[in-house]
Amino acid sequence: MRRIIEFALRVYSYVMSIASSLGLLGLAVVAKMSGEADSLVVQALPWKGEELTNWLLGLGIVGLISGAGAAFTKGPLRFLLPLWSVYFAYLMVKGNFLSTTKTFDGPTEFYQTISYVAGLVVSAFASLLQLKKRP
Repeated sequence: MRRIIEFALRVYSYVMSIASSLGLLGLAVVAKMSGEADSLVVQALPWKGEELTNWLLGLGIVGLISGAGAAFTKGPLRFLLPLWSVYFAYLMVKGNFLSTTKTFDGPTEFYQTISYVAGLVVSAFASLLQLKKRP
């Protein structure tokens, strides 16, 4: 039973990492292609404008590499997923709940943010299973 739970948590961390990375990449690509990269603002992240777009692009690529590398290889890329997951969860906790610039439009957005960030924190802890040797 323990192996099934560990497997489910591993798959959850892969899916959460890849889905979040695709979201970051999508936001960056849309901003670049529409010419709005200079005016892009994401309250949960500390960057603004073109710098934010470049960070979103970089974070998305690193997240995809770490998620896919952990899911599809048995080699040295597996250690990237815990690093990525913990860093991204830290960014989201800090940006959404410890920042004075973040505001919520209402309780619905607040609860959605709590759900997403809690999912990232669980994914970060689940990604630590990558450091365990697979049978």
